[in-house]
Amino acid sequence: MAGPFDKVSAIHPGKESWRLRVRVVRLWEMCSIVDPTNPFAIDMVLLDVEGGKIQATIRKPMMKKFRNVISEGEVYTMLNFAVIKNVGSYRACRHEFKLLFSAKTKVFPAQSDVIPTVGLSLMTTEQIAKTNGESNYLFDLMGILTAVSAEKVVETDGRKTRMMEMELMDDNDYIVGRCYPLPVVVVQLFKVRLYKGNVVLQNVNNTSRIMWNPDTSDANEFRNGKVNGGMELASVTNQ
Repeated sequence: MAGPFDKVSAIHPGKESWRLRVRVVRLWEMCSIVDPTNPFAIDMVLLDVEGGKIQATIRKPMMKKFRNVISEGEVYTMLNFAVIKNVGSYRACRHEFKLLFSAKTKVFPAQSDVIPTVGLSLMTTEQIAKTNGESNYLFDLMGILTAVSAEKVVETDGRKTRMMEMELMDDNDYIVGRCYPLPVVVVQLFKVRLYKGNVVLQNVNNTSRIMWNPDTSDANEFRNGKVNGGMELASVTNQ
């Protein structure tokens, strides 16, 4: 389907006839803790050629129509959405608004070699630390893996959780002069919180992603560049 297409950055309420050419850079099912096998929505992050990102949601009544139509990593032409305010405590994008799939939404497979495949919005550990553990947004961070704890089980509000802690340093001075390579790790869509008095990043079930030594331009620039800081990660899986 030929353009022109709307810019993701220009999306606003009051119009539903949006025409987008986007890549689905992240796709996940939303489930309750009580019943993790019964999703109530599908969420995704859409990225256009100019780097604009927006979160989109398929609510339960529309899931049957779209569930087998959309795949993570693929490019689509998408038409007609409801536009609502981007609110909540787990916002995957900084866009002021988000999209809702409706009965009028149409999705067509497309191709694009110029829309990035990952769509990271990398922050530094210094920027994340300034949140003091309080933010409604999810964060992306790239760093050198410097420490990994053994898995342990902790209990919170009567619920047992398996936890593994990792430490990432986004300061390349740390590896100068070392005779062995340390892995570059990217954590995507992690939640910031306070843990034992420290600002840490914690994974969100079904949403967060960890990439080891990714073959991306961002990672290659990081290996050859210099940033500064360090951040502890609490990678948590419910038991």
